[in-house]
This record gives sequence, structure tokens and C-alpha cells, in this order.
Amino acid sequence: MVRNYVDRMAKNPLKGSHERRALLSYIARPLRRRRAYTAHTNYNEVLAICEVLDELGYIVDVIHFQHIHPGTFRHYDLIIGFGAALEQALASKRANQAVVFYGTGMAPERQNTASIGRLLEAFSKTNIWMIDSCRLVQFCWPLQTSIPDGMILLGNDVTRESYENFVSDRIRLQNVSCHPAIREVKSISLSDESGGGANDSGFVWFGSAGALHKGLDLLIDVFSSRTDAILHICGPVAQEKSFWDYYEKIVSKNDNIYYHGFVDIKSNKFIEIVSSSKFVIHPSCAEGQPSSVVNLMATGLIPIVSQYSGINVPNVSICIESLNETSVEKAVDVAQNLSDEEFHVRRRTCMEWVRANHSIEAFKDLFKRNVSETLEDISARRKGRW
Repeated sequence: MVRNYVDRMAKNPLKGSHERRALLSYIARPLRRRRAYTAHTNYNEVLAICEVLDELGYIVDVIHFQHIHPGTFRHYDLIIGFGAALEQALASKRANQAVVFYGTGMAPERQNTASIGRLLEAFSKTNIWMIDSCRLVQFCWPLQTSIPDGMILLGNDVTRESYENFVSDRIRLQNVSCHPAIREVKSISLSDESGGGANDSGFVWFGSAGALHKGLDLLIDVFSSRTDAILHICGPVAQEKSFWDYYEKIVSKNDNIYYHGFVDIKSNKFIEIVSSSKFVIHPSCAEGQPSSVVNLMATGLIPIVSQYSGINVPNVSICIESLNETSVEKAVDVAQNLSDEEFHVRRRTCMEWVRANHSIEAFKDLFKRNVSETLEDISARRKGRW
């Protein structure tokens, strides 16, 4: 059940005085309380989005994505985001109104199919129904993923391809931002040549809900059969009872697998884990672009990811070709066989990539370009120049 605080709109939180108006359907709490938030990178991103819209000449209202708008959309020139309000707007859209979908994950139908596929695979192996460890999109809101005026998606070309019902040349891709606390951690404990030494063999799975969806079962099965690598599990996995009832027994029997539970990225525990590790590994079946992986990349951990993760860093990331133990094993072998020189080159490149592409400043600059170009395209189509 959605709490009362997300049901209330943040009306003109930036106190703009422009002629045009925009409605952002996303998360409203950071705008209503206007203080520093550290729970997730999207808290900073929603502030950045509002600043962009303000700079483009819009008074901005913000509504939580699950909330039905209580009034009319007639006075909005732009409606952007996702969720119930966007679906409402498309059902009653004015001819001169722009409606832009901001997608934070793969297309809902594709994500649900992938997550259910992992559920069935795990069931065939364990005979346990681990439904709580999926990531299922309960509300698909079909209009906004098929007939908006434009799309801005977190992710890469694989993410783009999942929206097969939409015109691909109207889609623009956006990168997530790195959590600002990572900068502080990096400056305290990690330089370009420190951490991840030649004798370190740490791999980190860092995630929230959806252990099965994010491939943790594959990692536990692979690492439980190896003695040459350490797996750190960081996330509230024990809350997913059916999954943890089965896999906790395996984890407890293997000295090279450590379960840490939730780990605050501002904590000494976080610094300890990343300083003794070399890779972040994430064999997810469907993502937009996981900020958890990007945050660890910022510390210099090289990403080992599936093609469905929304992340591919040229000459740095190691791809898990398929979602099975054999492919995970192969990717771990590739990582283990990197020379010290190649590891450090990839590590430096990884950190530089995050600085250039995933800072909140980079997020804001790219989002401004994406919105501006999307609005230009919409205008051109309406004038018959498309």
C-alpha cells in the first residue's frame, strides 16, 4: 500500500515563474521535503530532472507514479515520466500536448517474461517456487509504452530493443547517475592503483529485491564449486524466504561465500568489501541500468554483466553470454585470467567512464539534451517535417 506522503503532489517546488507547465510523474517525496536523500540515486535524479525542465522554461509539478492525478491535464504543455498519471494523460491527450515516457527498466512485458522464465528454471532445479525473488511489473500501463510522443530510457540498445511496439528512432537512451557518497568513499580509500590487488579474488553481488531475477542463484551454484574465488553477497536476500531457505544452507557450507545482508555504501563495511575485491558481478535477466552496479564500478570494480543489464563499457566489461551456470563460469574464468596490467588498465578506464558518463552532472546534461531533442522532434512531426 502506498503511504500518504507519496499521494500528495509537489506543486512548483522550484518556484518557477514560466509560462509553460510540465507534470513529472515519478517520485515526489524528495521534492516535498527538499533535503539531502541517500536511499537511492533516483532521489538525486528527480531533482536534476526538475532543474532541467525549469531551465527549459517550464513550471514543474511532481506526482508519485502510482497516484491518479486528481484534476485535469489541460494546463500542462508537457507530461513526462511513467505511471498512472501518464496513462491518464494519454487517454485524454490534447493535440498540442507533449507526452514523453521516461522508462527506468526494460519493457514491462519483456521483464515479466524474463523473470518468470528464471522462476521456472529455478523451480525445475530446486522444486521450490521462489516467486518472491522475481521482479514482476504489476502495472504495465500499456498506452505509455506504445503511443507516447517520445521515449527516454535508462539503459542500452538491448533495453531499446525491448520496446519493440514503439518506433525505435523516437527513443533516446539515458544513463543513471552514480550515488554522490561514492565520491567520498573513493577519495578516502581508493586511488587508481589501490584496491583489487593481484592476490585479491573478490567478486561482489550487490542488489536489492529480486535475487532470482538478478541471478544470485547462478552465482551461488557456481562459486560453491570453486575454491579460487570469493563471492560477497550484499543485499537483503534473507527477506526472500523461499530463496534463502534453500540457498542459505549452501552459503553456510562454503567458506568462500560471504553473506553480508544490506550494506550501506557509506559504511566501513562497504569500503572493506570493495577494497578487497576486483569485480562486481550481475547476471540479471532484465534491467534498465542498475545503479548498484554503476556505484561499484565507480570504486574501480570491473563489471561482469549479462547483456540484459543495460551496461556495456567498451574494453572494460566482461559479458555473461547466457543466463546459465556454464556462461557464468566462463565469465569468471575470463576475469580470473586477466593479467595484472590488463586489470589495472580496465580498472582505470572503468573509473574514468563512470566519472564521464554517470555523475549527476552528466545525468543532467544528457537528460537536458534528450528532452530538448525529443521536443524538437515532436514539433517537427506536427509541422509535417518528419
